[in-house]
Amino acid sequence: MVEELRERRAEEVALKISEPPPACPTLADCQRSYSLFLAACALYPRDGVLVAKAREHHRAVLAHDEFVASELGGTGGAA
Repeated sequence: MVEELRERRAEEVALKISEPPPACPTLADCQRSYSLFLAACALYPRDGVLVAKAREHHRAVLAHDEFVASELGGTGGAA
């Protein structure tokens, strides 16, 4: 029963991760994508693919902010 619930939850997390990020994310969108990333890390730490996809999804949501995008790209932030 527990394994079935874990599999169902993993499918839910994977489905949400596969959704495209919103064109103009709000703070609530950023918080949801971060919560999804944390859920993937906490519930499925050994599933590197799921965690990596959750990380990329969260980065895509954050990328609309120029400062955050520059930090993610490794080019540094504003001085």
